[in-house]
Amino acid sequence: MEGKKQENNEGRKTNAIWEARGVEGPLPELSRFERHWAGNPNQKSWAFKNMSAGVGHVWHMDDIGLVLQVASEDTIRLLTVVDHDYCMKMVSFVKATLESLDLNLDLSQAIKRPYSGGGGESKSDGPAKGQDLHGVEVV
Repeated sequence: MEGKKQENNEGRKTNAIWEARGVEGPLPELSRFERHWAGNPNQKSWAFKNMSAGVGHVWHMDDIGLVLQVASEDTIRLLTVVDHDYCMKMVSFVKATLESLDLNLDLSQAIKRPYSGGGGESKSDGPAKGQDLHGVEVV
C-alpha cells in the first residue's frame, strides 16, 4: 500500500514538472503488456548502452521524435519531444524502460517541438495494422 501511495505521489510530481514546461497533460498510460515489453532485455540493453556513453552524451531519436541526454549516472534527460500523440507515448515507453532498471527520466527540461507532418518525425500513430508492438523499436 505504501509503495502504491509513493508511486502515485511521484507520478503527480513528474506530471506537475512536465506540465510546468508547457507540455500539457500527463504522459500516456501504458498497458500491463506494454510495461512488460518496455522491460524486456533488448530495451534494457538500449538503456545500458546509452548510459555507458557517459554524462553529457546526447542522441536524437528522430524516428520517434525524441532527443535525450545522459544527465547523471542514474538519469536520462528528455531534451525535446515532438508534439504528437505517438511521440508522447514513446516518452512513456522510455520512462518505463528506465524504471525497470531503477533509473530516472528527467522531464524538467523538456521542450515540445511542433509536429511538421514529415521529414524525420514519425508519421504513425503506432504500429501498422497487423503489426504487433514488437515491430516498433522504442528504445
